[in-house]
Amino acid sequence: MDQFYPPDLSRYLESYRPWCRLHVRKLLYSKLGRRIDESDVIQSAWLEAFRKLEQFKGKTEAEFFAWLKTILDNNLKNVIRDNMADKRDFRKEHEFAVEMESASIRWVEPVAAGSSPSNRLIQGESALELAAAIEKLPENQRVAIELRHLQGMKLSAVCAEMKKSPDSVVSLIRRGMIKLSELMEASTVRGR
Repeated sequence: MDQFYPPDLSRYLESYRPWCRLHVRKLLYSKLGRRIDESDVIQSAWLEAFRKLEQFKGKTEAEFFAWLKTILDNNLKNVIRDNMADKRDFRKEHEFAVEMESASIRWVEPVAAGSSPSNRLIQGESALELAAAIEKLPENQRVAIELRHLQGMKLSAVCAEMKKSPDSVVSLIRRGMIKLSELMEASTVRGR
């Protein structure tokens, strides 16, 4: 089998943008809050991928995605390290690595290990559709859902972060989940 290269790398990367944004927001928020724009991290990673394309030696799309994710994760580590320079120590790097493997991230991973290729494809497409649907939510709903379900924050912490009452946050999450369900259902219907 020959090496895998997407025929149009720009289009391929663009199809993963919603997943990347969600992944980066989750990890940046846990370390730096909202001080860094996820688009900058993604753009930097993609530029690096273009520069290092000849170094990729994998044969499958899953290996290509894993290679791209490694580049993105390394860029994330660098951004976090650079922004926490006065607080650097080994434990922080270890904590980041543990977060990278946590269950809260796994639900959006496009590639699931240990399953058949067709199941991995279906799970990957579902993760990309979910990330794209989350991107389409109104900002307050998206933030409330990400803080509560992706960051795993308690409701009181979400309220404090968003500077909103518990009733407001619960309403945002409820409306966001309804809208997310509608978006996912519409995506499924279009895919048939």
